[in-house]
Amino acid sequence: MNKRRANIPLRYLIFILVFVCVGLMVASYLSPSFANAVSGVGYRVLAPLQNTLNRAGNSLSDTFSEIGSVSSLREENAALRARVDELEEENRLLYQNIYELDSLRQLYRLSEDYHQYDMVGAQIIQRSSGNWYNEFIINKGTNDGIYLGSNVLADGALIGRVTYAGPNYSRVLTIIDDTSNVGGVSMEHGSYCVVSGDLSLYAEGRLLLDHISGDAVIEDGDLIVTSNTSNVFFPGLAIGYASGVQISPNNLTQTGYLTPIADFSDLDHVLVIVTPNTLDAVRSEQEGALENPSVNGDTGETGTETETASEDGNGEAEAAGGD
Repeated sequence: MNKRRANIPLRYLIFILVFVCVGLMVASYLSPSFANAVSGVGYRVLAPLQNTLNRAGNSLSDTFSEIGSVSSLREENAALRARVDELEEENRLLYQNIYELDSLRQLYRLSEDYHQYDMVGAQIIQRSSGNWYNEFIINKGTNDGIYLGSNVLADGALIGRVTYAGPNYSRVLTIIDDTSNVGGVSMEHGSYCVVSGDLSLYAEGRLLLDHISGDAVIEDGDLIVTSNTSNVFFPGLAIGYASGVQISPNNLTQTGYLTPIADFSDLDHVLVIVTPNTLDAVRSEQEGALENPSVNGDTGETGTETETASEDGNGEAEAAGGD
């Protein structure tokens, strides 16, 4: 037998609830003890539910606070990373500026050492392939007073000479190149010699000293400078220090080694002597280059450079041998 479910109309339910609330209000007004009893029962019933709701609310509040904190931390972390990148870039630029400042200071001291010559500073913008700076391009040319044959200095010493001069760039052949020969003299003993370029030998940090007469005296540690017999280089420019000089097998001459003062594996800025060189050999070399100034290939050789370098070396060797 099915029981019929009693359905109370909504208006009756509302009426009953209103009646109960009004009754409780009247009873509370007429009897405070009744109100306290009812409140106590309500607190006992609702307190656990209220505590649960409070804990849930606090937990949700903490969760939203943590989410906000994480978002804030991420934004702060991104800002800090951007600042770190900026500081690293500033630090790199600072080190670069310090390095360039040191290079310029060295060039200034070098210009003071050779104050009798007019000089212009230049930066190396391209070099030949390989481990050493045996040939390179600088960012100054004839517009700055540089001419073919201009002597080039770095690290307090001679490193080479200009073999081609354009309006705003120049090519430099250094003394370590296989085709280079520089007439030198010992500052301590006045004995003449020739510093011959040798890339294979420079791998050991040395160059060849030859064309030393049999009775000349050059001892280990002697400072070798350019001689006054050179057709290309100004006299008195430091080159390096002698070592291991001994008699040759022919018993007529001596040979040895020279340790260059300049570091040809780490060159950046150079000084170029722009004081006019009035030697006839330099003037004729300039005239020959002006007739054929074309550049061949990526190595930056001109048609006259190799021949000129050999002629200069032979001329200096003959002059040194004669002394």
